[in-house]
Amino acid sequence: MDLTGGQWLDGVEQQLAHLRRESNRTAAQSVAAREEAADAKLQIWLQKLTELQGLASRDVALTWALEAATSVLSADFANVQRLHPTGQGLILEAQRGFGRSFLNFFEFTNDRHSACGLAMQEHRPVIVEDVNTSPIFADTQSLDELQKASVRAVRSMPLVDGTGQMLGMISVHYCRPRAHVVSELKRLQLLAAAVARLLK
Repeated sequence: MDLTGGQWLDGVEQQLAHLRRESNRTAAQSVAAREEAADAKLQIWLQKLTELQGLASRDVALTWALEAATSVLSADFANVQRLHPTGQGLILEAQRGFGRSFLNFFEFTNDRHSACGLAMQEHRPVIVEDVNTSPIFADTQSLDELQKASVRAVRSMPLVDGTGQMLGMISVHYCRPRAHVVSELKRLQLLAAAVARLLK
């Protein structure tokens, strides 16, 4: 039986709607699989960092901490800073992936024109999805250095011991803008807690 034009269009719309539902379901399954894999990776790294407590030198501990951060957060760069004895700034202690200009500029940080500096001053994580549009870096030399280093996104998380005392900061950086994802922040928080215990 021949279909009228309207019936044919209705049939096409139904097929397209079905395809969209299937595509959405497949996308959701893909996201769930990635989240599950990321959580599994985090647990492996948390176990490794726990095993290192009391056994590794500080340099070795920092090397593993940076490896864990870039692996768990799928980051391009990472660094760890320790709190200056005065509590008024951060001293760069270890890094992965950065060049000399970046390292020289961020050797000591104590202002609010960087994600780590703001995180230190406000005692909270700071998420920057795109450094080019963030008010934190607007018209600053910090932005120039980040651009030269090909950094477009940053996450900074305070390292805090069991008493609530800040020990320093761990930050991960990306070459492309990166939207904030709650699950990624939770992983960074858990990783930071493990690193703080390792470095205490």
